[in-house]
Amino acid sequence: MKILYDYGNSQMVLEDPLKALEATLPHIHSVHVKDHVMVRPEHSPAGRLTVAGVPVGEGFIRITWQGVPEYSDTATAPGNTFFVTLFSNGDVRFDYGQIHVTPDQIAGYPPDPQAIVGVCPGHLDIGTPVALSSSLEFPMDQEPIFQVFQDSSFNLSGRAVTFTGGSTELLFPFLSGSVGEFTGFAVSNYGTEDTLLAADARGDDGDLLLGGDNPSTIDLPAANQYAALGQEIFGLGGGQEFGNTLPDGTITGMDGSAAFTAQSQKFYFTRLYQGPVFPSYAGPRQAATSLAIANPNDSGITLTLRLYGNMGQPIGEDVTRTIPANGRIYEVLDSLFNLQTPIYDGYVEVTVDGPGAIGFELIQLPDGLLGLNAAVGNPSNMAYSAQLGHGQDVFTSVKVINPTSTAVNITMTAYLVQPDGSIATKDATFSLSANQSLQQNVENLFGLGPGGTTDVTGSIKIQGNGVIGDVVFGDPQVARFVAALPLQTQPFRKAVFGQVSNGRYPSNPALDSFTGIALYNPNVVQAHITVEVFDRYGNKVGEKLVPLQPNERISEVLYNDGFIPESLGLVRGYVVITSDQPIVAQELFGNNDLDFLSAVVPTMIQ
Repeated sequence: MKILYDYGNSQMVLEDPLKALEATLPHIHSVHVKDHVMVRPEHSPAGRLTVAGVPVGEGFIRITWQGVPEYSDTATAPGNTFFVTLFSNGDVRFDYGQIHVTPDQIAGYPPDPQAIVGVCPGHLDIGTPVALSSSLEFPMDQEPIFQVFQDSSFNLSGRAVTFTGGSTELLFPFLSGSVGEFTGFAVSNYGTEDTLLAADARGDDGDLLLGGDNPSTIDLPAANQYAALGQEIFGLGGGQEFGNTLPDGTITGMDGSAAFTAQSQKFYFTRLYQGPVFPSYAGPRQAATSLAIANPNDSGITLTLRLYGNMGQPIGEDVTRTIPANGRIYEVLDSLFNLQTPIYDGYVEVTVDGPGAIGFELIQLPDGLLGLNAAVGNPSNMAYSAQLGHGQDVFTSVKVINPTSTAVNITMTAYLVQPDGSIATKDATFSLSANQSLQQNVENLFGLGPGGTTDVTGSIKIQGNGVIGDVVFGDPQVARFVAALPLQTQPFRKAVFGQVSNGRYPSNPALDSFTGIALYNPNVVQAHITVEVFDRYGNKVGEKLVPLQPNERISEVLYNDGFIPESLGLVRGYVVITSDQPIVAQELFGNNDLDFLSAVVPTMIQ
């Protein structure tokens, strides 16, 4: 493999440092290259060209132009600094620093071309001109992709452009930040090769939000984790965890959700509260549900939203919205559907005319937050929750929806942990007509009675063709802490939780945090599970082997004695769960005074 750099009158072929590349990018991970420096022969002070090799396993090679000017007979042209990185997964990234280029005067070709930037698959073909400043990354296909800059139009100084050959897209439909609100993001690179995070934040109109570093690029080494607030990533004016804070930084409400990796043309918002309707022992609490729907495509889409009551009947007229390319809608439920009365049940169905979209709902209470990703259809006849809690200090509400056009018979089984560690079962059977839903607390569903002095814990298995739904749990007194989780419809053998927060803050106990893990084995055979905790740099902090009998469930704070006490004090990191049988799991965050609670499902690997 050769890289040709043209200095004008002379050409230098960078051949020897790159021979080990063996002609294909996917083999870069096996390269051993020494650093090579080449300087312009006529005027050596004018700049340096460096080819930097990397050890086996790090997966990239970088070519740097440091202060290299355009060719000039007088050698007075200002220097240009930029570098090109070739990643072993096939990605190519151009990073531009200070760039000074002048148009070429070519007779018969007005306006004069200034520069051409792009990539080619290695054969001559008609390519696709693009505006490279419009995005952080562009997928490479079977034809060249490039931009021709005319006259003095070059606008990539200080920017990075990535041409992706093997990337994964993570989509978050929600970003909010102000003095009292934050949105945080955590990403774990559980692989063996370095990767590049390319993030952009867009407004409802689809344009990049102004200010700060947006788009933003972050190098994430192999096995490392990255976690930051929105304002830290983009330098914007505010803060996927999300929550509310007091002026002193104390968190008063928080919840979480997983990133989307795919779009859908039909999805559902499963939990709705609007008005003084959220139940508590102290009486109904005020609630407001906001729906966020994002269009991550380069063309506009049209949505049809339908509000269903719990009996499966449409409420009011369908609502139509158009979302521009890369845009979003974010509306409160009563405004969206012009509601005149409170809503405490039902769900919203969204149908997309276009490639697809993603959705997220935020439910705001006086003392807490609930966040749920929009649910997509369930191709199986099973759904699970590793969370069931009932007692004086905790409630659990279960929501089950039949989004199909035919009636469905449902069997819901609670597996309850007894004082001696054994498992007792309680069943609830019922039928849901087309588009009908059921929303009840577990005390009513399974006949558990009022909450007593001893909490009841366990897990839930639901059988019913195509059913979807969620669980909401928290403080039954005044909903001081609450959290929400979708029903999980696909057990896993390997998964990653992208964040750990086991911090201690003696000066402010309200900021103390813990991370809990719940594991549930829905199988008829024993599952052998390994829980591994890593710090942000990929160093293993500790691990725990967990055997679970059929339908057994375990819930532990990570740093508890007998689990992984080495994780005490760890803030930032990730958890890897592996099992020889498909299992269900969830992660909880909170503080020791339970001023807030946040729940997330893992990212499934296998």
